[in-house]
Amino acid sequence: MSGVNGEKGPVLTVRDPGEEKAKLRALFDEFDVDNSGELELKEVLSLVKQQNPLATEADVRQLFDRMDTDGNGHIE
Repeated sequence: MSGVNGEKGPVLTVRDPGEEKAKLRALFDEFDVDNSGELELKEVLSLVKQQNPLATEADVRQLFDRMDTDGNGHIE
């Protein structure tokens, strides 16, 4: 497969940002089980464990803490 400028490697695809945002919103809404508009640690833990059963709670907490930019215990 040819990449950029005929170089060997993966082909870059440009995705529709609106489509990507809609997919992320749907995923967010699926795991926002209490419909609060925010994700709590337990919801993120469930999401990550479904995608990667080997992920530890410590790994998920570290990820969550990076995404919880205001430190309020929720991802908005």
